[in-house]
Amino acid sequence: MPLLLPILLILAGAATAAAQSVVGTVVEEGTLRPLPGVFVQLFDDDGDRQFAVLSDEAGRFSLRAAAPGRYRVRAELIGYAPSESEV
Repeated sequence: MPLLLPILLILAGAATAAAQSVVGTVVEEGTLRPLPGVFVQLFDDDGDRQFAVLSDEAGRFSLRAAAPGRYRVRAELIGYAPSESEV
């Protein structure tokens, strides 16, 4: 099963954010082809989803962290193994 590879500012694993935007592009591992329609989610340290979007036609996404804290990003698309930033 192909893997998703979220890139560009994936919160460096679980970086601290203070009402900041997390932007990036989801690409297919191996080909680096941008993937549209990927469900990209932002989770806090407790595992609660804080924000979610679909990537656009070029695989781009933008998430907003509402408060300071540590977060992780998860990308999911049918037919691909999910990908999640390190905590």
